[in-house]
Amino acid sequence: MANVTYDEGILQKVVNDLYRQASAIVALAMLLGAFVGTGIGQFSFPKDLGDSSVRSGIGLLLGLLIGYFGGQSRAFSLRAQAQTLLLQMQIERNTLIAATEAKSKRELQSATVED
Repeated sequence: MANVTYDEGILQKVVNDLYRQASAIVALAMLLGAFVGTGIGQFSFPKDLGDSSVRSGIGLLLGLLIGYFGGQSRAFSLRAQAQTLLLQMQIERNTLIAATEAKSKRELQSATVED
């Protein structure tokens, strides 16, 4: 089995990918909502709302809104995952600094006692 070690660079790539996905998901959800909304508006709304272009337009707007809010919800979840990972990375950095300082302090005290 290979010797696996902590690599902050890999985690940073994951964070970047999560943020990239969060940015893209809103646009994708709105596009999907627009297509679905237009189709639903075309065939599901009552005929007394106007001709097919009016019904399609209403469906398009509703689909865009639903897609936007659904995409924002998913994007928020992805950003929260990225922030959690960033927090864990910062905890690792802080722990390493504290451990290094404690070790240096112990070595200094040992050298002082020996003198």
